[in-house]
Parts: sequence; structure tokens; C-alpha cells
Amino acid sequence: DIPRIGYIHSWTRTQDEGWWRAALDTFGVPYTYFADQKLREGNLRSKYDVLIFPHVGGSAVSQVNGMPKTGNSPLPYKKTADTPNLAYVESSDDIRGGMGVEGLVELARFVQEGGTLVTEGSTATIFPEYGITTGVTVEEPAQLFVRGSILRARITDMKSPIGYGYESADLPVYFNQAPVLNVAAGGFGGGGRGGAPGTNPNAGFGQNVTPNAVPLRIQPFEADTDAAPSGRGERPPADEVAETRQLAQQSGITIDATRPRVVMRFSANANDMLLSGTLANGQHLVSRVAALDHPLGKGHVVMFAIRPFWRWQTQGTYTLGFNAIMNWNDLDAGRQQRSGRAFRDVVNDTLRRGLARPPASPPGQPFKVRVRDLGRLRPGLRMDNIAALLEEIEGPLHR
Repeated sequence: DIPRIGYIHSWTRTQDEGWWRAALDTFGVPYTYFADQKLREGNLRSKYDVLIFPHVGGSAVSQVNGMPKTGNSPLPYKKTADTPNLAYVESSDDIRGGMGVEGLVELARFVQEGGTLVTEGSTATIFPEYGITTGVTVEEPAQLFVRGSILRARITDMKSPIGYGYESADLPVYFNQAPVLNVAAGGFGGGGRGGAPGTNPNAGFGQNVTPNAVPLRIQPFEADTDAAPSGRGERPPADEVAETRQLAQQSGITIDATRPRVVMRFSANANDMLLSGTLANGQHLVSRVAALDHPLGKGHVVMFAIRPFWRWQTQGTYTLGFNAIMNWNDLDAGRQQRSGRAFRDVVNDTLRRGLARPPASPPGQPFKVRVRDLGRLRPGLRMDNIAALLEEIEGPLHR
């Protein structure tokens, strides 16, 4: 089905999200552009099938809260006689404040009711950090340094509609420091935040200004080799996370342990990950998630840790974003069906059925041990000395 597309922006920063708009405008894709403040009005599902929420920057908390409301005077962004060139696309009487927890709950309700939310970069951390989507962990490796680099990633689920059209699993992608997303083996993790947080994300590397002081390992784009995987910002307070989850559940939003579907991961080998740019301590990015699809209620949350649309230079990954939009109501295609039951229950039921099943054939003859006369033992030979007994009975060849 052709989707009705809504495009969310934050007044905090609009530069990076403009690269999605540039692509949509160039290819003639229609959408409705509005500020995250309007999420509070609700009723999103009746107007949109897909909501695009591109990278804003900052922590999950700052993105939800928006521009701080300092002072009593509003901060308008409107076309006036003094500012005739402003507000061509969007206007506001007061650009302070963001979606707030109320808007976040409405965004979750939109997905719960069957909509698809596409997030990218910093916005991909909001749902995991506020406990709305489980199984996704936001890590903060303090020693990782990867500023605006081209890295090797691999499409791990070629059956996902997000990966349609790519012949090769390996794909060069643009990544800029964060977010580092992770899920446990099999696509399910604990949710929230992991790794060792640090106040300086470039600790031990960023302050060294000597050119080429740390040799880089730039690799050609060729077949990947498997290797064993290894293991910023303000986090929402626990009470705010609990409040958000409570409001969501009171609104009928189901928060469960649904497994996220990992579509793409970074290379499994830190030594062949870097294709262009800079990378230090790449082991912290090994096999981390580059793109995933998280079911929520009747809808989906697509999270891109990479930046599929960036400065008109990443056209090789445009299709990932367009696929998520075009297949918004078919993202479950090719997904491995799961029973939803606990592994322990499945094993116990299987054992019960096996024990209750009659034997396929009558039992054989019972096992018997033949008695063998050892004769008279020579003096001093002990029955519990097996080696000596074998020597006595079978001779030296028993060895």
C-alpha cells in the first residue's frame, strides 16, 4: 500500500534531518512536515502510515525535552515584516520544548496501532532508553573513536524487506560515533543501556593531535572474514522511564519481550571494518547492530544506527530507507516465525511427549554379565588391582 508519510523534525537542530528531505524531494516522495511538539496532539495513526524521525543529535532525554524553556518570553519562528524569509516550510509561536513524555507516548501509540516509525542515528536511542522497546541495548564505549567514517557492514537477514535489492551481503555504510546498538545472540537482549559509560567518548585518542600517531587499518572492500566478536549522553532517570512505561501501558500500549529483527551488523572483524576515514578501538563496534526492525504491537520501529541519507553522498544506502518506507506494512515478510513460548516450556513438552509415546519395538534381551572362573590366584594378588589381574589372565599382550 502507498503510505501516508509524516516527517518529524525538532527545533533543536534541523541540518542533519534535511538530508532525508533532500532525497524525498528529489525523488518526488510526498510527506507532511511537522515539529515534534505536535506529537502531543495525538491521533497520529488516523493521518499517517509511516513516520520518519531522522537524526537530531544529543541524548534521548534532550531529544524528548527539546529546547529548554528558559525565561518567560516565547521564542517564535514565524514570517513577519522583519523576517520575511523565515518559516517557509514550518512555523511556531514558541520553538522551546519538545515532544515531552506525552508526545513520546503518542508516538508509541502510533506504532502500537499499526504504524511504522523510521528512526536514524540519535533518534534510534529514544525508544530503547525509555524502555518502550525491549531487547535493544545502547552502549557507550568510551574508547571508540569513529568520526564520519565509511565502514564495512553486512546484511545478516537478506529476507527482510529492508534489504531488498542488494545482491551482496557486504555494504559500505556511513557511521559517525554513535549510537552503538546491540542485541543478544538470536536478536534478543535486555534493553536499556550497556557498556562502560565515559564522560569523554574520545578518551585516550581524541587529544592526540600528532598526524598519523596511531596507524590506521584501511581495508579494501572485499569479502569479509569471520572473527569472534568482543564486547554518551544523558540517560533518562529511572523514575521518568517508569512513568513513561506506565503511561504507555495505561494507554493500551503493549511492552513485551518481542524479539527485534537484526537486518544489518557491522563487520565481525575489527581489522577489516574501516574502508575510509578513521577508526580507533573498533573492537567495540564488532558485530554491533547497524539496522534492525523491532515489532511493537501491530506496527514496527525501524532503527538505523548508520546514517542512510547523509549529504547526498550515501546513495548506496538510500534503498535501505526507501525499502523501510515502501514495505511499511509488509516488514514481517521472510521473518522466522516463533511460537512465543518460553524455551523451557518447549523442552519440557517435548520430553513429556517422548516419555508418553509407546516404544517403537519390543525391548531386546536384558543385558547379562557372564561369570568367568579366574582360577586360583597366586599369593599376594589383590582383586582390586585391575592391571595385575589382566596380566595374570591375559598375559602381557593385554597392554
